[in-house]
Amino acid sequence: MTKTKHMSRLAAPKTWPIKRKGVKWITAPTPGAHTRELSMPLAVCLRELIQIAETTKDIKKLLNAKEIIVNGRTIKDVKCQVGLFDVISIPKIGKNYRLVMNLIGKLNFIEISNEEAKFIIAKVISKTTLKKAKSQLNLSNGWNILSNEKYGVGDVLFVDVKTRKPIKHFAFANGKLAYIVGGKHPGVFAKIKETKEIGELKKRKIAVMKNEGETWETDANQLFVIGDKEAEIKLQ
Repeated sequence: MTKTKHMSRLAAPKTWPIKRKGVKWITAPTPGAHTRELSMPLAVCLRELIQIAETTKDIKKLLNAKEIIVNGRTIKDVKCQVGLFDVISIPKIGKNYRLVMNLIGKLNFIEISNEEAKFIIAKVISKTTLKKAKSQLNLSNGWNILSNEKYGVGDVLFVDVKTRKPIKHFAFANGKLAYIVGGKHPGVFAKIKETKEIGELKKRKIAVMKNEGETWETDANQLFVIGDKEAEIKLQ
């Protein structure tokens, strides 16, 4: 099966904040841990959002010169998938950017500090118990890490990009502040009021959310806990 190098702009996910008219084709991302709705190819990130280069040829020059770092490592593939909460660093100009979801449901980069660029945000999507009380944590960004700590599925970790060790932990629980990445309230911070399971054959976890007097239900998979009363990370 051949890899698709390009895709139609009209067929690109609605979450991509790109021009739909004009040049017909746009770079397609390589497959990765993130869905297409929650990720974009590096070329699109640099050319159309961060706007550090105008052409793919110029972007390739930057990559070959090792001037672009994604999650702590240099990247040479223009199609490399950049997913939600990933960090792009450009040391030559002293800039760091994190990919987030804005309030109109579009992926967007926000500028962050050098300190914030040292870690990524990831959710525990599954885990496997190993010998000697260790667990393998499978994270939302595709990383697998070993830990002696008791982290639960749905918990969020700040993970150091160099050591790949958790430096902060947020448990998924009622009363916690969560960041919503899908549904009718993308990019919104809201408290988890309660959770429940629905469905008989295939269970789904639903969270009742509350923000400024409004309550609504959303799929728990769309939540990333990022604090207790206030967000402990810049996401807007």
